Amino acid sequence: MAILTVLFLVRDIQIPFIVDAFKSARLSYLAPAFLLLGPNLLVQLLKWRYLLRLANPNVSVATAYKSFIIGYPLGFLTPGRVGEVGRAFFVRDISRKTTAKLFVVDKFATLIVIGFSGVLGLLFLNNSSVSVYIVLAHSAILFLCLILFLPAIREKIGRFLGNVSFKPRDIAILFILSALFYLTFLSQLVILILAFESVDVGSASAGAAATFLVKTLLPVAAADLGIREGAAVYFCGQIGVGAAAAFNAAFLLFVINVVTPTLIGLPMLLKPIPEAR
Repeated sequence: MAILTVLFLVRDIQIPFIVDAFKSARLSYLAPAFLLLGPNLLVQLLKWRYLLRLANPNVSVATAYKSFIIGYPLGFLTPGRVGEVGRAFFVRDISRKTTAKLFVVDKFATLIVIGFSGVLGLLFLNNSSVSVYIVLAHSAILFLCLILFLPAIREKIGRFLGNVSFKPRDIAILFILSALFYLTFLSQLVILILAFESVDVGSASAGAAATFLVKTLLPVAAADLGIREGAAVYFCGQIGVGAAAAFNAAFLLFVINVVTPTLIGLPMLLKPIPEAR
């Protein structure tokens, strides 16, 4: 599915245009996009360790890192990277059932943030002449709704986790870390878009936000390959970004944020799985 989608996009855009877009890219933008992989992984690791320590305060950084990074190769060939739930097999100090639930909470928080930002991106794209004040007003309304629902969300998460204590402070930290994580990969895609096309940052951010929303809501391809690129071509096209440029930006993001960590985590699959609890 993923390969077929990419091949369809490449055929539709045409290889010469894709190659020409690469040749004309501003290479100085590529380094910052790649360097942001560091903060991207760090924030994810901090969030994952924080969740693990809710179940067992003695979980080490090494255990959190190993289970986190090995999730990349486990999720690489699965739609929406759901295979990352395999992290549960590599946390010796917590039961696999509890660790799997913590993984779900981790992804759920990121999904909420992506949805929040994606709605704003779609609002901008559907009416590019909309006043910035209207966007800010909608942002304030959505943020207020999120704040109002946080107690209910915390209660649901607490029930879902069962014997893991989940306090009001925990929900706040979880969403703060999720927002920071989101900002890293949103910034990466915006930078990559700017590397291939000269557009304003606001428009590029709206296109990137809408892209991530659709990619997240359509987990039908391995590692989201093809869905991410197709969404980027469609939404970035609405702000004047060429199809080849949008495709290249999204594909490079896949290489940086998915392929690279997968290669880092792959050797760890050769090591024995910790004994189950």
